[in-house]
Amino acid sequence: GTAGIVTMEDLVEEVVGDIADEYDPLSRDALLFEGVLELAGSMSLVDVRSDHKLPIPEGDWSTLGGFAFAALGRLPKVGDRVAYPGGDLEVVAMDGRRVAALRIHRRAETSEHPTA
Repeated sequence: GTAGIVTMEDLVEEVVGDIADEYDPLSRDALLFEGVLELAGSMSLVDVRSDHKLPIPEGDWSTLGGFAFAALGRLPKVGDRVAYPGGDLEVVAMDGRRVAALRIHRRAETSEHPTA
């Protein structure tokens, strides 16, 4: 069977990195609005870990969108949520079969000894 279609743009992006064009609705990497962080699905996990201190696990993915895709085990859709150590990622925009943007929901730090 066929798993998908690889375009010339996909091949070039694998070599030189993401190419912003008129079909990419989100050409930014990160957006902070009213205290809510949204990251581009194409953001590399190296940058996600170093710039935003998100502990996304290692695996066969190199982008935040790739992690969401692998964690769900299917093509993500807007509204899907994926847990990561410390919070959840919510898919907020898709661009065809690509995760265009994810909203970061960090869990509040809780005490190990709740008070009664």
